Amino acid sequence: MGFIYTASSLLVLCTLASARVPLLYRDNISTNITSETFFNGTCTADTVTIRKEWRNLNDDEKTAYIDAELCLMSLTGTTGLPGAEDMFSDLQAVHQHWTNTTDGDIIHSVGQFLPWHRWFVYTHGKLLEEQCNYTGTLPWWDEALDAASGNFFQSNMWDDETGFGGNGSSPDNCVTTGPFANRTIHVGPMEATTDYCFKRDWNNTLGVADALQSNVDECYAYNDYLSFWKCL
Repeated sequence: MGFIYTASSLLVLCTLASARVPLLYRDNISTNITSETFFNGTCTADTVTIRKEWRNLNDDEKTAYIDAELCLMSLTGTTGLPGAEDMFSDLQAVHQHWTNTTDGDIIHSVGQFLPWHRWFVYTHGKLLEEQCNYTGTLPWWDEALDAASGNFFQSNMWDDETGFGGNGSSPDNCVTTGPFANRTIHVGPMEATTDYCFKRDWNNTLGVADALQSNVDECYAYNDYLSFWKCL
Protein backbone atom coordinates (compact mmCIF):
# COMPACT_ATOMS: atom_id res chain seq x y z
CA MET A 1 0.00 0.00 0.00
CA GLY A 2 2.67 2.46 -1.03
CA PHE A 3 1.91 5.98 -2.22
CA ILE A 4 5.02 7.99 -1.35
CA TYR A 5 7.42 8.04 -4.28
CA THR A 6 11.13 7.90 -3.56
CA ALA A 7 14.05 9.67 -5.22
CA SER A 8 15.84 6.40 -5.91
CA SER A 9 12.91 4.33 -7.18
CA LEU A 10 10.95 6.76 -9.28
CA LEU A 11 5.80 5.03 -3.72
CA VAL A 12 -4.04 8.25 -12.73
CA LEU A 13 -6.71 10.24 -15.12
CA CYS A 14 -10.11 11.65 -14.57
CA THR A 15 -11.53 8.34 -13.39
CA LEU A 16 -10.64 4.72 -13.92
CA ALA A 17 -13.65 4.56 -16.19
CA SER A 18 -12.33 7.31 -18.43
CA ALA A 19 -11.07 6.94 -21.97
CA ARG A 20 -7.48 7.13 -20.78
CA VAL A 21 -7.59 3.99 -18.64
CA PRO A 22 -6.88 1.65 -21.58
CA LEU A 23 -3.28 2.83 -21.55
CA LEU A 24 -3.03 1.26 -18.10
CA TYR A 25 -5.37 -1.66 -18.53
CA ARG A 26 -5.89 -3.25 -21.90
CA ASP A 27 -4.58 -6.32 -23.66
CA ASN A 28 -4.94 -5.03 -27.21
CA ILE A 29 -2.74 -1.94 -26.88
CA SER A 30 -1.48 -0.60 -30.19
CA THR A 31 2.04 -1.51 -31.20
CA ASN A 32 2.18 1.47 -33.55
CA ILE A 33 3.25 4.06 -31.02
CA THR A 34 3.84 6.69 -33.69
CA SER A 35 0.05 7.00 -33.95
CA GLU A 36 -0.23 8.26 -30.36
CA THR A 37 0.45 11.84 -29.31
CA PHE A 38 2.64 12.07 -26.26
CA PHE A 39 3.67 15.75 -26.37
CA ASN A 40 0.90 18.18 -27.17
CA GLY A 41 2.37 21.43 -25.93
CA THR A 42 0.14 21.74 -22.85
CA CYS A 43 2.97 21.29 -20.36
CA THR A 44 4.47 24.74 -19.78
CA ALA A 45 6.18 26.59 -16.95
CA ASP A 46 2.74 27.84 -15.90
CA THR A 47 1.05 24.44 -15.83
CA VAL A 48 3.79 22.12 -14.59
CA THR A 49 3.27 20.64 -11.11
CA ILE A 50 6.16 20.74 -8.63
CA ARG A 51 6.24 17.72 -6.35
CA LYS A 52 7.42 18.36 -2.80
CA GLU A 53 9.51 16.24 -0.48
CA TRP A 54 7.33 15.27 2.51
CA ARG A 55 9.27 17.46 4.95
CA ASN A 56 8.60 20.51 2.80
CA LEU A 57 4.83 20.19 3.25
CA ASN A 58 3.21 22.08 6.10
CA ASP A 59 0.85 20.24 8.44
CA ASP A 60 -2.25 21.37 6.54
CA GLU A 61 -0.80 20.08 3.26
CA LYS A 62 0.10 16.76 4.86
CA THR A 63 -3.39 16.36 6.26
CA ALA A 64 -4.97 17.24 2.91
CA TYR A 65 -2.90 14.59 1.12
CA ILE A 66 -3.63 11.84 3.64
CA ASP A 67 -7.32 12.74 3.69
CA ALA A 68 -7.40 12.46 -0.11
CA GLU A 69 -5.87 8.98 0.04
CA LEU A 70 -8.42 7.94 2.66
CA CYS A 71 -11.13 9.32 0.39
CA LEU A 72 -9.86 7.21 -2.51
CA MET A 73 -10.00 4.17 -0.23
CA SER A 74 -13.63 4.93 0.56
CA LEU A 75 -14.83 5.08 -3.07
CA THR A 76 -16.13 1.99 -4.85
CA GLY A 77 -13.68 0.47 -7.32
CA THR A 78 -14.40 0.59 -11.04
CA THR A 79 -11.96 -1.79 -12.75
CA GLY A 80 -13.68 -5.04 -11.76
CA LEU A 81 -10.28 -6.64 -11.23
CA PRO A 82 -9.90 -9.28 -8.50
CA GLY A 83 -9.68 -7.72 -5.05
CA ALA A 84 -10.34 -4.18 -6.30
CA GLU A 85 -13.03 -3.14 -3.85
CA ASP A 86 -12.18 0.58 -3.79
CA MET A 87 -10.44 3.08 -6.04
CA PHE A 88 -7.12 2.79 -4.23
CA SER A 89 -7.15 -0.99 -4.64
CA ASP A 90 -8.05 -0.40 -8.30
CA LEU A 91 -4.52 0.97 -8.60
CA GLN A 92 -3.04 -2.00 -6.77
CA ALA A 93 -4.99 -4.44 -8.94
CA VAL A 94 -4.00 -2.76 -12.22
CA HIS A 95 -0.35 -2.97 -11.16
CA GLN A 96 -0.76 -6.61 -10.18
CA HIS A 97 -2.53 -7.38 -13.48
CA TRP A 98 0.44 -6.33 -15.59
CA THR A 99 2.92 -8.30 -13.48
CA ASN A 100 1.06 -11.54 -14.20
CA THR A 101 0.14 -11.63 -17.90
CA THR A 102 0.44 -14.51 -20.37
CA ASP A 103 3.82 -12.98 -21.26
CA GLY A 104 4.86 -12.71 -17.63
CA ASP A 105 5.69 -9.44 -15.87
CA ILE A 106 5.71 -6.76 -18.57
CA ILE A 107 6.18 -3.64 -16.41
CA HIS A 108 9.32 -4.46 -14.40
CA SER A 109 12.89 -5.15 -15.55
CA VAL A 110 11.90 -4.03 -19.04
CA GLY A 111 12.40 -0.84 -21.06
CA GLN A 112 8.88 0.40 -20.39
CA PHE A 113 9.36 0.26 -16.61
CA LEU A 114 9.96 3.99 -16.19
CA PRO A 115 7.36 5.40 -18.62
CA TRP A 116 4.69 2.96 -17.41
CA HIS A 117 5.24 3.80 -13.75
CA ARG A 118 5.46 7.53 -14.42
CA TRP A 119 2.07 7.28 -16.11
CA PHE A 120 0.81 5.19 -13.20
CA VAL A 121 1.90 7.83 -10.67
CA TYR A 122 0.31 10.54 -12.81
CA THR A 123 -2.94 8.61 -12.92
CA HIS A 124 -2.88 8.20 -9.14
CA GLY A 125 -2.55 11.95 -8.78
CA LYS A 126 -5.41 12.65 -11.19
CA LEU A 127 -7.67 10.31 -9.24
CA LEU A 128 -6.91 12.21 -6.04
CA GLU A 129 -7.67 15.50 -7.78
CA GLU A 130 -10.81 14.56 -9.66
CA GLN A 131 -12.38 12.04 -7.30
CA CYS A 132 -11.39 13.54 -3.95
CA ASN A 133 -10.92 17.25 -4.76
CA TYR A 134 -7.25 17.19 -3.81
CA THR A 135 -5.52 20.40 -4.90
CA GLY A 136 -2.02 19.71 -3.62
CA THR A 137 0.96 17.95 -5.13
CA LEU A 138 2.12 14.34 -4.88
CA PRO A 139 4.80 14.17 -2.17
CA TRP A 140 7.98 12.15 -2.39
CA TRP A 141 10.53 10.85 0.09
CA ASP A 142 14.20 11.84 -0.08
CA GLU A 143 15.58 8.63 1.38
CA ALA A 144 19.17 9.83 1.15
CA LEU A 145 18.59 12.43 3.89
CA ASP A 146 17.64 9.68 6.31
CA ALA A 147 20.27 7.21 5.15
CA ALA A 148 22.94 9.84 5.89
CA SER A 149 21.67 10.14 9.46
CA GLY A 150 21.96 6.42 10.12
CA ASN A 151 18.28 6.33 11.12
CA PHE A 152 16.44 5.51 7.92
CA PHE A 153 13.02 6.04 9.45
CA GLN A 154 13.67 9.35 11.24
CA SER A 155 11.49 11.38 8.87
CA ASN A 156 8.31 12.91 10.24
CA MET A 157 6.65 11.13 7.35
CA TRP A 158 6.22 8.28 9.85
CA ASP A 159 4.54 10.43 12.50
CA ASP A 160 1.26 9.02 13.83
CA GLU A 161 -0.51 12.38 13.71
CA THR A 162 0.86 14.22 10.68
CA GLY A 163 2.30 11.32 8.70
CA PHE A 164 1.67 7.73 7.69
CA GLY A 165 2.04 6.08 11.08
CA GLY A 166 4.85 3.90 12.30
CA ASN A 167 6.24 0.42 11.89
CA GLY A 168 4.20 -2.76 12.13
CA SER A 169 3.74 -4.57 15.41
CA SER A 170 4.66 -8.14 16.33
CA PRO A 171 3.88 -10.89 15.69
CA ASP A 172 2.42 -10.22 12.23
CA ASN A 173 3.84 -6.72 11.52
CA CYS A 174 0.35 -5.23 11.10
CA VAL A 175 0.29 -1.42 11.27
CA THR A 176 -1.71 -0.32 14.30
CA THR A 177 -0.90 3.41 14.46
CA GLY A 178 -1.53 6.41 12.23
CA PRO A 179 -4.27 7.12 9.66
CA PHE A 180 -3.98 3.75 7.91
CA ALA A 181 -3.99 1.61 11.04
CA ASN A 182 -5.77 -1.73 11.10
CA ARG A 183 -6.62 -1.68 7.41
CA THR A 184 -7.44 -4.86 5.49
CA ILE A 185 -5.83 -5.23 2.06
CA HIS A 186 -7.55 -7.32 -0.61
CA VAL A 187 -4.97 -7.34 -3.45
CA GLY A 188 -1.87 -9.49 -2.90
CA PRO A 189 0.42 -10.49 -1.40
CA MET A 190 2.32 -10.66 -4.69
CA GLU A 191 0.08 -12.36 -7.25
CA ALA A 192 -2.46 -13.64 -4.73
CA THR A 193 -5.87 -12.13 -4.00
CA THR A 194 -6.49 -12.57 -0.29
CA ASP A 195 -7.51 -10.52 2.73
CA TYR A 196 -4.63 -9.57 5.01
CA CYS A 197 -3.59 -6.73 7.27
CA PHE A 198 -1.62 -3.71 6.07
CA LYS A 199 1.94 -4.49 7.16
CA ARG A 200 5.29 -2.79 7.63
CA ASP A 201 8.53 -4.47 8.63
CA TRP A 202 11.32 -1.91 8.64
CA ASN A 203 14.95 -2.82 8.02
CA ASN A 204 17.13 0.12 9.04
CA THR A 205 20.40 -1.54 8.02
CA LEU A 206 19.22 -2.27 4.48
CA GLY A 207 17.63 1.17 4.10
CA VAL A 208 20.79 3.01 5.13
CA ALA A 209 22.99 0.89 2.88
CA ASP A 210 20.84 1.15 -0.24
CA ALA A 211 19.76 4.80 -0.08
CA LEU A 212 23.08 6.54 0.49
CA GLN A 213 23.46 9.68 -1.60
CA SER A 214 26.49 8.16 -3.33
CA ASN A 215 24.29 5.30 -4.59
CA VAL A 216 21.61 7.73 -5.77
CA ASP A 217 24.21 9.85 -7.59
CA GLU A 218 25.68 6.78 -9.27
CA CYS A 219 22.25 5.74 -10.52
CA TYR A 220 21.41 9.21 -11.81
CA ALA A 221 24.68 9.28 -13.77
CA TYR A 222 23.57 6.44 -16.06
CA ASN A 223 22.13 7.52 -19.40
CA ASP A 224 20.74 4.22 -20.67
CA TYR A 225 18.16 1.87 -19.22
CA LEU A 226 20.32 -1.26 -19.32
CA SER A 227 22.81 0.34 -16.95
CA PHE A 228 20.13 2.00 -14.84
CA TRP A 229 17.83 -0.97 -14.30
CA LYS A 230 19.97 -2.47 -11.51
CA CYS A 231 19.08 0.61 -9.45
CA LEU A 232 15.37 -0.08 -9.56
